[in-house]
Amino acid sequence: AAVALRQPDNFRAALWLASLDGRADRILLLPASLDDDQAAAFCAQAECDGVMTRDPLETVVREGSDTATASVPTRWIIPTSGTTGTPKLVSHTLATLTRSAQQDKTKGAAFRWGLLYDVTRFAGLQVFLQAVCGGSALIFPDVHAELGAQVEFLAARGCNALSATPTLWRKILMMPESRALPLRHISMGGEIADRRVLEAVAAAWPEARVRHIYASTEAGVGFSIADGKPGFPAAFLDAPPPGVELRVDESNMLWLRPAVRGQDYIQQGLRIEGDEGWIPSGDIVRRDGERFLFCGRENGAINVGGNKVFPQEVEEVILQVPGVAAAVVAGRANPIMGQLVEARVVAQPGIAEEALRPVILSACREKLQRWQIPAMVKFVPAIATTAAGKAARI
Repeated sequence: AAVALRQPDNFRAALWLASLDGRADRILLLPASLDDDQAAAFCAQAECDGVMTRDPLETVVREGSDTATASVPTRWIIPTSGTTGTPKLVSHTLATLTRSAQQDKTKGAAFRWGLLYDVTRFAGLQVFLQAVCGGSALIFPDVHAELGAQVEFLAARGCNALSATPTLWRKILMMPESRALPLRHISMGGEIADRRVLEAVAAAWPEARVRHIYASTEAGVGFSIADGKPGFPAAFLDAPPPGVELRVDESNMLWLRPAVRGQDYIQQGLRIEGDEGWIPSGDIVRRDGERFLFCGRENGAINVGGNKVFPQEVEEVILQVPGVAAAVVAGRANPIMGQLVEARVVAQPGIAEEALRPVILSACREKLQRWQIPAMVKFVPAIATTAAGKAARI
């Protein structure tokens, strides 16, 4: 049977995932934030036999099928985030999803993971599978509650391992509830991790091991960095981390070739892998001394009069300005230039916004090209996030 799982309660969804693996031919994970039309379209593409919401497991197994008792090689079908385009469906095996998971249960027993993501999204699934493979406890806050309430819930239950996007970490750092978290293992992914957020997290929890993870729904987990620096060592091209090879092409796009492969798009005519098993990441990088730094998504650039501007490069400059708590950059339509750069900024408590604006613009003029400088700097109380925990570029 092919089963679509649509369950807004993370705990129930996790139980159902564990029940379905080996019983269903295919599991389609439908994030709770999907609208009904998109969910129905995904179900049709994946040729699902039924949808699990609050019904017993038996109601979605085809009558007469023996998959309820026999073990089958289940395919896990996961939608991409659609951050910079139309979401696609990616089919994984359990092996491709867990190839980087730590499976030493003696070490894993010491950790209590907190789940801040929807378990039916790639990032949430990774936390769930890491806890299961490593023999760790997993704490399920209400992901629909305010972030502060989730952090307080996790702290009260001794959460000492936590994964979040850099955007969420910036918000967590500003919350007094976070000081009660006894963190020993910190990871961040889904967005570019800049030096400031890496240093701030390390300073807040000096006993914790901090790493940023490069992963995507298409490629799976590529590699992780634990040296406290942004980007990744250029030496990875010749001496790659375990389980994956890296290369950078002439257009500065990063490609990965995992040792364990088998994932692909559900859509006809689309392939994840290129020649010889290489997977295009869609991310542009630039060489800076002995490291490669991430610039942003190839299809996420702002076109200012024919010049490409990667929002993340502008954000990195703004985030280094003292008094800035968070920032997000996006393009705004302009009849003359095509697009202009707009920055939305959150000031740290007690910082006068109008006094901060000229400092931000001065830093941008000093470090950026003319077309990269924001034409508009707007101050906002908070940066909106997507359902995946990423900064919303709207």
